[in-house]
Amino acid sequence: MRLKTILFLTALSMLPFVLICKENKTSEPISTPESFIPDGWSATNHRVEFDWNRDGKKDIAMVLDRSDSEGIKYRAVLIVMSEGDDYKQSVFNENLIYNSDEGGAMGDPFSEFTEEHENLIIVHYGGSSWRWSMTRVFQYREGHFELVSTYDTYEHSATKEGSKALNRDLVNKLVAKTSFDENEKETHEELEDKSLKPILMNAFNIRKDLIAEL
Repeated sequence: MRLKTILFLTALSMLPFVLICKENKTSEPISTPESFIPDGWSATNHRVEFDWNRDGKKDIAMVLDRSDSEGIKYRAVLIVMSEGDDYKQSVFNENLIYNSDEGGAMGDPFSEFTEEHENLIIVHYGGSSWRWSMTRVFQYREGHFELVSTYDTYEHSATKEGSKALNRDLVNKLVAKTSFDENEKETHEELEDKSLKPILMNAFNIRKDLIAEL
């Protein structure tokens, strides 16, 4: 009887330690942002940390890449959101950023991956004497990321003649066009395009969707 009492008291004395260990374990993240990186891909220096879901913790958006035998870089965007003491994958898309060989004479067209006014922005720039740029703006809306606006330019490095710009607001279905004639006179036009609508970031393909005809 005395032995049973001693064992019972010993078990009780260890209970707080067990509870503390359990509490500490559950307070640590089960996963890390890097644990979502698929095999064959590597994280680059292009990384954005921002609290998009407003839970007081940073969400992570990063550009991944992988190279083939010829040195061409293929890229993907991975976004993981904080969820309690863990993370969950929100976006993985291999069609948001051009490959390193798709920029023309100027080389790799991938230029920027940044956050501005809570938006995630991807910028490309390429060409030769005639240069083009593509800006795609993604916004976290109602629990997911969507493409909400685009800005495209086509311009000559030496003159404004023939230069054009196209700005599309997918949320408000508005289009703004700017062009310069042979005298470098600017013309600006705004119109409504009811066919425009936001596109899920997971579904967007930069090579197929909303290609600007400038």
